[in-house]
Amino acid sequence: MKIYLDPGHGKSSKGYHGANGNGIQEDIMNLEIAKKLNILLKGNGHITHMSREDEKNISIADRCLEANKLEYDIFLSIHCNSAENALAQGFESIYHPGSSKGKKLSDCIFNEVVKTTCKDHRSSRVDTRNLGVLVKTRMPAVVIECGFISNIFEANLIKQGCYQWLICEGIANGIEEFIRNSEN
Repeated sequence: MKIYLDPGHGKSSKGYHGANGNGIQEDIMNLEIAKKLNILLKGNGHITHMSREDEKNISIADRCLEANKLEYDIFLSIHCNSAENALAQGFESIYHPGSSKGKKLSDCIFNEVVKTTCKDHRSSRVDTRNLGVLVKTRMPAVVIECGFISNIFEANLIKQGCYQWLICEGIANGIEEFIRNSEN
């Protein structure tokens, strides 16, 4: 399986790098998590490509164009969430409303992350904001929100390498479950 990994955001020329919260810059955390996931996916025999491997920003259009042109089978955009409500918490996976395969992938990933982290989470849910990476890709695509960096408890978890590995293990297991289900 060819899997395109997109560590969301990156540092733009205007200095924007995603959300900030409790000492975490989202673009840097997204990259850390995506690099760990990349190791697991390659270990499972998948061909992977990362949209970025440093802090540079790549436009959404360019990320989607590259994934479509190279005919990847799965597109995953890795993010951390933030909210004004400092109590908001939980992992969630988001899919395009018109993609039944995207929904299946999102559900598989969400269910496996719940298992590996042994924690209550939000949901696998449909995109209500018309997210570019879900609209412009031609393969099953999921936006993964690894937790809320605006929540001090969750931010402290997300900072820990061992928790990042648990999230990545859940995502990787979810992809394997999706593949098994697709073969039936």
